[in-house]
Amino acid sequence: MAKPKILDSFSTLKQAIFLLIKHPVLFLPKLLVAIIYGVSTLLSFSLLLQMVQLTYIPSDQIVFGDFQSFFVSALLLLALTVISFFIDLFFSGFYPILINHALKGKISFSKCFGEFKPKIIKLLISGILFWLLITVISIIESLVLLNFAFNELSLILSFIITFIILFFFYFFYPVIVLKQKGIWKTFKETFSASLSNKKTVLIYSIIPFSVSIIKFVLAYFSTDSSVLIIFWALVILTGLVYAVHVVVNQLLFLKTQKKK
Repeated sequence: MAKPKILDSFSTLKQAIFLLIKHPVLFLPKLLVAIIYGVSTLLSFSLLLQMVQLTYIPSDQIVFGDFQSFFVSALLLLALTVISFFIDLFFSGFYPILINHALKGKISFSKCFGEFKPKIIKLLISGILFWLLITVISIIESLVLLNFAFNELSLILSFIITFIILFFFYFFYPVIVLKQKGIWKTFKETFSASLSNKKTVLIYSIIPFSVSIIKFVLAYFSTDSSVLIIFWALVILTGLVYAVHVVVNQLLFLKTQKKK
């Protein structure tokens, strides 16, 4: 089989933007997910600040209320993280079908959901396996960092590893939802599709990843009201960028299928 040519990135982006303008409802799921992740990001930094504050308080001066506040925040963050994961998984899996209907000219949520419903179990299993994979990699990464004490390089390394995972699983959702294959073959094809179009996938993986990093940095300074406003503006921007990104993702996937 001949090696696929590099996909036309800019024409695909233009097509995605026109499709979103024609069907603005496609923005809504990603905007909702972005807001949920924005709340969890702020809660994460709040928890981190509480933990840092507790380390500076002498043990004989720590009261039960300090631990109780920290514990409640931790439980809330855990619950929100789990809920966010499944909401994001559901909507991300729903997008390939929504976009296919949008390309045909009309979106009917009831018809799309009827088509999506048989795919939900496979999507959940694949999503949980993907989450477990990321968890195992994160644990290994943490052990390495603890043993070698990379300090400021540790955060950079974490971002690089995250980006590599996102790169290799760029076509994760279209393959899961649109391909009638087993879970192992689904992962294998996702990996293969990203490598076959690595230059284009690299370009489109960098954009939303960069926006997320900026949002992550702003969250650290979110105790300042002006920065908090910027943070939420960027959260909305992130939702819009990811909406464009998910449409581009689907269009690129359809082009990879035509090139086979």
